[in-house]
Amino acid sequence: MVRLGALVVLVTLLAVLPAAAHDTDAPRGAPHSWLPKEGWVMNHWLPFDESRLHDLLGTDNAAVERWLRDDHRTLAGLAAKRKGMSARQLARDLVAPRRGRATAARLRLLEERTMRVLTQGHLAQHVLFHYFHGTVERSRRIFGVHPKVYQRLRGRGLTPIQVGRRGGRSKAHVKREMRLLLEAITRRGVRRGETTAPQARYMLRRRLALLRCFLHRPVPKLDPGNPYGDPYNDHRAARARPALLDRGGLEGSAGAPGPVVLLARARAVALRLRAHHPAE
Repeated sequence: MVRLGALVVLVTLLAVLPAAAHDTDAPRGAPHSWLPKEGWVMNHWLPFDESRLHDLLGTDNAAVERWLRDDHRTLAGLAAKRKGMSARQLARDLVAPRRGRATAARLRLLEERTMRVLTQGHLAQHVLFHYFHGTVERSRRIFGVHPKVYQRLRGRGLTPIQVGRRGGRSKAHVKREMRLLLEAITRRGVRRGETTAPQARYMLRRRLALLRCFLHRPVPKLDPGNPYGDPYNDHRAARARPALLDRGGLEGSAGAPGPVVLLARARAVALRLRAHHPAE
């Protein structure tokens, strides 16, 4: 009975503990959503071209996104599964086009960053697909509120446009400043050699194409129309996510497009981007 009681206590404690980070680079005790506070990570400056990743693995953007939806999986795992390739070999092949154009020190840095993208599932998911995560640091200029206020209001379910309204910023101002910020980030990444011009342009096109959707929706875990929303910040609800598409109508609040419309637009944009992905 003593052993059974101890087991019950242990199971209970485990059930209430927050999900721990699973990226191996995360510090001990970090939350599931932990990310390194580094400029290249927050600005989505990928150290290699996605088109080269797709060519080397014989895949495409949609397949990579599906693989990383569960961010316990890594791009290194995808490479091993599809091509029997090690992460180190893939990293060298991905940065190979930069040889002769970058210093030896810069090449080593890019290869190590590439290794981190390949071996850290949540980091890869963030850099490749969390297009607007990181912009909160500039929220005072864009939204008229302190970053902590922005985060609190987003946590209550407000959209970025609604947060801007609270901060005395018009919808036109928020859209314009977000676009200017994303364009400036793109130019800076290329100028500093953090990412290539073709990759930077590709990332910018995706971010601008989805900007309206981002500005009019709450955070994914509070958005019933977002199939990737996760109220648990882990994977317990993963199997139920497709059903979320059936909730809500075609019209959103205050004249904003509803979740079904926005998701359909996002899918159409993704298809167009895949069709015109630069082979550079």
